[in-house]
Amino acid sequence: MTRKVFTDEEIEMIRQNPHTRSVTPKTIKFTQEFKDLFLERVPERHHAQSNF
Repeated sequence: MTRKVFTDEEIEMIRQNPHTRSVTPKTIKFTQEFKDLFLERVPERHHAQSNF
């Protein structure tokens, strides 16, 4: 499976998102606030923590 490598332009766009803690060409880290919101909205039958 090929991993996405973000371009400089994509990185800049991602940085503008208030839920982005940090971004590199290969990774995005989200804020704790985003993770908490996500976990509230995912149905309980899914183990959402595995997404982080």
